[in-house]
Amino acid sequence: MKKVIFAIAAVALTASVGMAQPGGGERMNPEERQKMMQERYAKRDADLRKVLELSDEVAAKVDSVNRSFDKQQAELVRGGDRDALRSKMEAIQQARTAEVRVLLSEEQAKKYDKWLEEEGARRGNRGERGDRGNRGGGGR
Repeated sequence: MKKVIFAIAAVALTASVGMAQPGGGERMNPEERQKMMQERYAKRDADLRKVLELSDEVAAKVDSVNRSFDKQQAELVRGGDRDALRSKMEAIQQARTAEVRVLLSEEQAKKYDKWLEEEGARRGNRGERGDRGNRGGGGR
C-alpha cells in the first residue's frame, strides 16, 4: 500500500513540475524563437501605428528605426555576460527612443512616452528576467 501511495505521489509531483514550465521545460529552437520575436515586433509596430496614429510614411520610418535596433539587440544577446548586457540594452533602448521621438510630432511624442511607460509597467509585472537564479513566482 505504501508503494502505491508513493508511486501516485511521485507521478503527481512529476506532472506538476512539468506543467509549471512553459513547453514542458523545453527550450525553443532558434527558428521558434525567431518566429516568436518577429510576431512580437509586428505587434509592437502595429500598436505604435494605432496608438500614435502614424501616417504610412512616418510608420515606415519608425519601423526602420525599430528594425535597426532590434538587430543590434539580437546581436548583443548572442554573446556577453548578463550584467554588461543589461547596461548595453538600456543604452540601445534610450538611443531607439531618441531616434523614434525625432520622427514624431509633439503630441505623438507624448503618446509615445506614455506608451513606453505602460509597456515598461507591463514588462515589470512579469518579473526580472535578467536574474534567472532568483525568479521567485513572478517569472513568465
